[in-house]
Amino acid sequence: MLVSQFKIQQGQGFIFCLSSMAGASAGWDSHDPYVTEKAGVIGFVHRHATELGERNIRITGATSGLIITAQPRSVEHSVGAGVIGTFGS
Repeated sequence: MLVSQFKIQQGQGFIFCLSSMAGASAGWDSHDPYVTEKAGVIGFVHRHATELGERNIRITGATSGLIITAQPRSVEHSVGAGVIGTFGS
């Protein structure tokens, strides 16, 4: 990760990652790509916390609660209209 390499050169630092409760929970129907990406952010923070902590670099993540927008209402808003129908083909 480019940011961590820069922070390692500095000898200290702080990295903040933003995720979603969708990645920390089971997610919701038909939004697998979104939930997978958010879970990946959480896994990324967990994976790098120990390694970077030993180099005086803190990494943390925060998850937001559910905000009702168009995204949880339809798959099209989650993955885009051009992607729908391409999974499993």
